[in-house]
Amino acid sequence: MANINVDKLVKLPRIQKIAILAGIAVLLIGLYWILVYRSQAEELAEKRAVLIKKQQKLNEQKMILANLPKFRKETAAMKKHTTLKAD
Repeated sequence: MANINVDKLVKLPRIQKIAILAGIAVLLIGLYWILVYRSQAEELAEKRAVLIKKQQKLNEQKMILANLPKFRKETAAMKKHTTLKAD
């Protein structure tokens, strides 16, 4: 690796200092993206998929619950009708 000291960096032209700083910033952002953000984004996407499935199941259960009185009434009528035929 090249021998870099502070004096060499101080003597560089301003544009090169800015370029080095920008390179370091890009490197840090890239490392953050790879090590932290990407895995959390994938985990969030998986959890959102689970949430959507559970919301769909909840909505389905709510629809069933809303129709339950009607179903019970029909079932009672069918039982009554069946017992009348059996007699």
